[in-house]
Amino acid sequence: MTNLKQKPKLVVMAGFPGSGKTRIARYLSRKLSTPRLSADELREMLFDKRYPPEIARDLNLSARYATTREEEDWMWGTVSGLKMLYVRRELGAIIDFSAPYNKGRQWVFNTETELEADKYLFVVQVDEKVLREEREHPNAVDRWKQVWEEPDNKGYQTVNLTNNTKWDYRRALRTAFKTLTGESNPRKWRISGAA
Repeated sequence: MTNLKQKPKLVVMAGFPGSGKTRIARYLSRKLSTPRLSADELREMLFDKRYPPEIARDLNLSARYATTREEEDWMWGTVSGLKMLYVRRELGAIIDFSAPYNKGRQWVFNTETELEADKYLFVVQVDEKVLREEREHPNAVDRWKQVWEEPDNKGYQTVNLTNNTKWDYRRALRTAFKTLTGESNPRKWRISGAA
């Protein structure tokens, strides 16, 4: 039997802010030894700012919390460069950002033509009521509802992960793991807490 080499996995975590994307991405990154790239963490690390300019504006936040357009370009250039490096080294990457637009998803999934990767969009779904209770800025939910686009599935597989309760969270991890590896989530893994 021939052991065919697997392609690296390129995963985009998408969903409303506060839906639990980062928690799922961190877990998968650890268990699969796949690098995770977080837009929010890079933004804070590079510029000590929490929000892209349009989000800060919509939330009526001071400009000191928002990156400039130039800083956003730098941040996304960093994400793109690291993603290509990780795919080239066959590590794959888990990219953690809200990914509301199909155009942005396609941009993140694009790789150099000679590089192959299996591409997955994990959409983390949470009931609106739960999102509003958890959010630091509850009106952010309305903003994201206005801009969210249903995935067009061009060149990638979309997997919906529900994350309202701790049981949903466990099920989401198992679904994500099985999607990426073809195996069930090993019982020896400790899965604790809700999103």
